[in-house]
Amino acid sequence: MIYPKCKNTSQTRMNNVMACRQDGTIIPCCFFGSNRAFKDLADLLGDDIKNINLKSGKTIDEINRSVEFQRIEATWNTDNPLPACVAACSSKEHIENEELSNTGTETTIREII
Repeated sequence: MIYPKCKNTSQTRMNNVMACRQDGTIIPCCFFGSNRAFKDLADLLGDDIKNINLKSGKTIDEINRSVEFQRIEATWNTDNPLPACVAACSSKEHIENEELSNTGTETTIREII
């Protein structure tokens, strides 16, 4: 089971957010920044990976709502979700426990002076 931090809408904590790779490809979260995770994403989307690149002319919002991102989300309810999703988002406690950060560590808030 995947508990996607990138879709967590809690108002009291930071969530994982989409990121942009150096080539302009929008990825669901920073966990897809590694070459291995990106290759898994590219293998899933095939030639359609070009559709989640800013060079496609789509806005970030359009990419977030795209068929390609829906295909990523569809893997969450299968026996074979993307490995980056499993590694980062297979623990429900990170979503339900407001005291834990997205990586499972205790949240510390500090004021910068």
